[in-house]
Amino acid sequence: MLVRHAEVALDDAEFAEPSTLALWGGPVPGEEKLLCEDEDSDGDPRPRVVSLRRAIVADLAIAGADLRACRFEGALGLDQLRIEVDCEFAEAPPHWHYARRRTLAEEHVWRAARPWRWSWHSNWCPPECYLPEWLEGPDPPGGLKPGQIAAIYRSLRTALENRKDEPGAADFYYGEMEMRRLTKPETDAKADTGARLGNEMKGSGERLTLNLYWVVSGYGLRASRALLALGLTVLVFAFLFDRWGFRPDQSLGRGLLFSVESTSSLFRVPETKDFALTAGGEVLQVFLRLLGPLFFGLALLSLRGRVKR
Repeated sequence: MLVRHAEVALDDAEFAEPSTLALWGGPVPGEEKLLCEDEDSDGDPRPRVVSLRRAIVADLAIAGADLRACRFEGALGLDQLRIEVDCEFAEAPPHWHYARRRTLAEEHVWRAARPWRWSWHSNWCPPECYLPEWLEGPDPPGGLKPGQIAAIYRSLRTALENRKDEPGAADFYYGEMEMRRLTKPETDAKADTGARLGNEMKGSGERLTLNLYWVVSGYGLRASRALLALGLTVLVFAFLFDRWGFRPDQSLGRGLLFSVESTSSLFRVPETKDFALTAGGEVLQVFLRLLGPLFFGLALLSLRGRVKR
C-alpha cells in the first residue's frame, strides 16, 4: 500500500501475508491543485496512520508514516510489527521535568485527562495526537489505564529491539517504566482486609522502588541523574562525617576527602592513621561504600546506553 496525503485507519484489519504501508514517492498529477483546495492540509505528503486497533499486524511493515496519533489498543502481534526509523511518533512536552523521548498517543491522552496539580502537565496531547473526526470509535473516557499502555510500550519495544533500533527501544522502555511507576495498585473489593492490605503494600513497595530508580538514574537511561546522585551522596556524607564521624574532630575538607575515598573503594577501607572513626562514622562508611558504587554503576550503565545508541 503506497499512499500519499492520506489518513489511514486499519481497525480490525488482518494481514495474513507480509505487507507494507509506505509513502508513495512518485509524482501525483494535480497534487498541487488539490493541496491548494484543501485548507486543512499542511503540505506533508506522509501518510498519517491514525489507528491499528484490534488489527493483526505481525506481518505488517510501516515506513515513512506519521504515527503521532496512532492508537494501538487491542492490536495483536505488536512485538513483530516492523516500524522503520523514518516513522514519526509524538514527543514528550518540552519541559525540564520530562525526559526528551518518543511517546505513544495513548500516553498523551491519559496524561491530558488526569487532574494534575502543576501547570506543565497541561502540555500533553497536542493537536497532532487527536483522532480525525471521521474515525468512529473514540478513545475511552480518560484513555487507557497505565498498565495497558505499559503493555503496548513493551510490545513495541520488543519489535524495535528485534530490528536493532536501540534509540527507539530505549524511548519505549522509558515509557513502559513511566506507566508502571504511575500505575495505582488495584484492590479487590470482595477480598478480605488482610489480602487488600497485602496487595496495597506490595504495590506501594514496587512504586517506591520505581520512583527511586527514576529519580537517581532515569531508569538506567539518564547518566546525568546518576552522576548528580553520586555527587550529592558524597557531599551529604562529607557533612555527616564532619559532624559525627571522626574522633578527634577533623575539618570539612578531610570529611569530603574521606567520603570520596569511601565511595570509590568497595573492597578497600580508606586509611585512618591520624584519626579514628566513631561508631556512627563506621555506620556511615558502610552505607557510603554501598551507595557510592551503586550510583557509579548506574552512571556507567546509562553512559553505555548512550554510546550503544
